[in-house]
Amino acid sequence: HSRLYLASSSLLAAASEAAWFNLARSVPDRGAKLTSLVDAGRDVSEVIRLTSQHLNALPRSQALVTEVVAQAHLFRDIRNYALHPVDDNDKDREAWLTESGATLLAIAGRRYFVRLSELQVRLAGSDGADSEPDGVEAL
Repeated sequence: HSRLYLASSSLLAAASEAAWFNLARSVPDRGAKLTSLVDAGRDVSEVIRLTSQHLNALPRSQALVTEVVAQAHLFRDIRNYALHPVDDNDKDREAWLTESGATLLAIAGRRYFVRLSELQVRLAGSDGADSEPDGVEAL
């Protein structure tokens, strides 16, 4: 059964990465670099970084953005370990590849994907109709 949990955790990470590319597509005026990365479907860590900059420009969003970015990196870290275990220092990630670990990731994943969806809705409502919030420069 251990391979089932490894697959489950890895698939959550893959779904997370796909969600970030989808979220990045929702960014109005995303700029040449983010557009290029999204079109190529590559370098998800940079897509997350650039997209999160746009998300932080939304009013009252910084704590939420910090939360989803941290969860995204956790998913990536676990998946990378599952596919390429390299360092003895990374053995703590084994816990996420067990029945209980995969279950906890799935439970956390629901909230995470709902929160990403909330951000996508907020981005859609911010498509440049108004100016940037006070004190925030356009990216």
